[in-house]
Amino acid sequence: MTTIQSKATAEFRFNGTGIWIFGGIGPDTGEYTVLWDGTSTTGTTGDIMSSQFLLFGAGSLSLGEHTVQIINSPSDTSSTNLVIDYITWEQSTGDADTLLTHYIDVSSVDNWSYTSEWSLAPSPNGTNGQALTTSTSNANATLTFRGSHIEVYGSISALYGGYMVSIDDGPASTPYQYFTADRYEQVLLYMADIQGQGTHTLKITSQELNGRGALAISRAVVINRMNFQNIEPVLFCVVELELIELGL
Repeated sequence: MTTIQSKATAEFRFNGTGIWIFGGIGPDTGEYTVLWDGTSTTGTTGDIMSSQFLLFGAGSLSLGEHTVQIINSPSDTSSTNLVIDYITWEQSTGDADTLLTHYIDVSSVDNWSYTSEWSLAPSPNGTNGQALTTSTSNANATLTFRGSHIEVYGSISALYGGYMVSIDDGPASTPYQYFTADRYEQVLLYMADIQGQGTHTLKITSQELNGRGALAISRAVVINRMNFQNIEPVLFCVVELELIELGL
C-alpha cells in the first residue's frame, strides 16, 4: 500500500497487546506520523532502499481494542512516498488459554462453497498452490469455520475491484477496495474477532468498482481459543473378565 499524498491516513484496529508496521524506505520516502492510544510519534526513512523495514512498533499494550493511524507527513516535496508492506500484531489471552491456528485451503470442500462464477486457479502463493478467483461482480463465496478469529488473504492489483463481507448472515460491510498499480500477494483482505467458539460463516461478495470486478482469495486463517485447564479429565475403567469353563 503506497501514497504520495500529504496527510493521507491509514487506520488499523485490532484486539491485542502489541503491533508492528513494516514498509519500504528509500530516497523517495519521507516522514510520517503514528497515532495510537492517545500517543503520537514521528518517524523518518533513510536513503538506502529497503523493503519490510520496521516503521513503527509498540508492545506491552493493555489487552483490548486499539486503533493505530499512520499519516504521511513529508517535509520535503522530493520525498513524499509512504509505503506500507504489512502489519503484524500479537494477542495475549492469559496463561490458561492457548491459541490454536488453523490454515484453511481454498480447495477444501468441507469449508468453502461458492457460486459458479468462482473457480480454482493455479497460484504459487496460494495454499496448496491454488487461489479462488472470479472476474464477475456479485459473486458469492462462503467459508464455514469454527473459531473466534478469522482472517482472509488474497491478491491485489490494478485488475481487482472491491468486495463486501458478512458474518453469520449479518449485514454486509461497506465495500472494501484495494487498488494498486503493482500486484501483491498474500494481502490481508479481511479480519474479524467473533463472539462464541461455535460454527460460523463468512460470506465475501465481489463488487465492481470503476470497471474492475476481479477478486482472488488465497487462504483463510482461523484462530481458536482453548482453555485446557477447564477440560474435565476422562476416567478410563479397565474391567478384568474371568472366564470360567463350565463342565457339562
